[in-house]
Amino acid sequence: VGYQARSTLGRRLVEGEKYVRVAGEEVAVKAKIHTINGFSAHADRRDLLAWARQFRTDPLFFITHGEQGSSLALAKTFEENGIRSFIPEEGGEYSLVGKKETALPSISGIQASSVPREVQTGRAIDAVLGDIVTLAAELKEDGSSVPQEEALNLALSARTLLKTLKRRGADD
Repeated sequence: VGYQARSTLGRRLVEGEKYVRVAGEEVAVKAKIHTINGFSAHADRRDLLAWARQFRTDPLFFITHGEQGSSLALAKTFEENGIRSFIPEEGGEYSLVGKKETALPSISGIQASSVPREVQTGRAIDAVLGDIVTLAAELKEDGSSVPQEEALNLALSARTLLKTLKRRGADD
């Protein structure tokens, strides 16, 4: 590992703690930790974009580090360069099974040219919620060719996102 900030789990591991608390559970440290000084594990947006462009398999990048604004800016940069990314919701659970990928919604920035007119005129949420209602009705009526377990996982993810939207709206 490289530099680890004070008061972080990484720093405690570097300093040789034998037990650490992870997700509220005491866990024995069985890893051997080595520090490599002089190298930074941090990259700027340009470096991350160059790194992401090297992949040939069109991966979906989970952006999980940094302040919300920085994460959104990186996701927007990726999207503008044709690179798929996703900023997971705090506390969210995502299933990564084998090589098969389940499509996840993107909350990254959207290129202006792809923004629907309703969004540009300030009716974004109404337009999107209308689309969701229509899609839900169509799926309920026609079913889906997606395997049932995968369809359920996607529907549960959509429900979680909508509940989060509702909760955040109630907090305002």
